[in-house]
Amino acid sequence: MEARLKKVPCHFTWDDVLLNGNRLSTGRYKLEDFGDDEGNAWLGPICNTLGFVHYRLGSNAEAMQSLNRATEVIRLGGEGDASEGPRLVVNYGNLAWLHHHMGDDGESQRYLSEVEDLLSQYPNPSEDELLPEVAAEKAWTLMMLTKQGEQAENLLQGAIERQPGRVEWKSSLVISMLKARKHDDGPLDPQVWEKLENAREEDPDNLYVEIKHLHYRGVRGEGVEDQARDLAEKVLSRPAGIHNGLKAILRLYRQYLSLPEAVDVAERALRKDPDNRYVKKCAALCYYWRLTFNTETPPSSTVVDRGVGLTQEVIALYPQGNFVKKMNLANIYANTHRLAQADAIYDDLLAREHLDPADKQTLYNHYAKHLAFKRNDRMRSVEYHMKAAEIPIQSYFRNNSIKALRKIEARGRNRMCPEIHAFLRNLHLDEP
Repeated sequence: MEARLKKVPCHFTWDDVLLNGNRLSTGRYKLEDFGDDEGNAWLGPICNTLGFVHYRLGSNAEAMQSLNRATEVIRLGGEGDASEGPRLVVNYGNLAWLHHHMGDDGESQRYLSEVEDLLSQYPNPSEDELLPEVAAEKAWTLMMLTKQGEQAENLLQGAIERQPGRVEWKSSLVISMLKARKHDDGPLDPQVWEKLENAREEDPDNLYVEIKHLHYRGVRGEGVEDQARDLAEKVLSRPAGIHNGLKAILRLYRQYLSLPEAVDVAERALRKDPDNRYVKKCAALCYYWRLTFNTETPPSSTVVDRGVGLTQEVIALYPQGNFVKKMNLANIYANTHRLAQADAIYDDLLAREHLDPADKQTLYNHYAKHLAFKRNDRMRSVEYHMKAAEIPIQSYFRNNSIKALRKIEARGRNRMCPEIHAFLRNLHLDEP
């Protein structure tokens, strides 16, 4: 039976979506923060993926609940149309595996037979090709839980070529392309801009796409302030959740209006949904920006206390996924003259034994800047930039540390310049 299960395309057989440790917990939080809005076209895949994550975390009962919710959502959304069967393949495959792991091989066999019937009813053109619905769901999972954006885009592009009418797939393809440019605020390539414009026209209810389109109009030099305010009203009228663009509109306000106005929008969202964890997370991020990047207008003690309190609350709400928020709190402390508290947080994070390499890289980069700009400890700052750069994961934080090291070397005033030169040479970077 297990040999047959291994042939089923689903989360349990996709080795490239396996997560471990902290990544599982952060993945769970992210999926939960989408909410249960039936207007979200990806709610079925959200519940499917969440079920798998719950299983990997050892919560079989919660896994079953999420997978049964996925079945319900897919059936409600399909309403008997031709896409319902293919969209149930991953869900039934997950249920077959979960029942098998729980020792109920009777139910496992039932779901396995259902999947095999669906796969014979909707055959693939070739053994190496997934059904479009299955490919799109795998792509979405990769986008949400991994950094394998290129693979996700290839899967989505193939699915779209076979079913060009699925606007949510086109929007997700554009979102994946934009995600790869997270730290690049330059203008879009013409091809990506065209895809973004088409997604906006074909998927007008997707506020995230609308907000990103407005952002890149701003990059082109257009005035976007009035439209940003209109979009904020639309965001606030929707159910709270990752997919409805609250964080994106706050970023837009930060870039094109002002941080105090962004804080006002965040507070309005909190008044509307005072107990929503994700809304609190977005509001805490907004206060973090206000307290660390807005140097022209010193914050009042009320704003400082509000930012600290919200960030501490969010840390408690995400107990297994608060790594970034703890660094944010350290930076807030450092920027509001509480260096001892900032140092204590960094000491705690640096002492953690089970950080994965990507998190270590992020931490070392942040701490290097803290040492340089808040502690004036240039020597140790260089050491931590080196620690970040030597982790062989391509990221903004690695590139930022390499850039910092090059600047220090070019100035020639640091005693570690010979070590920096040798270190950069040994990295075998493509750039000179």
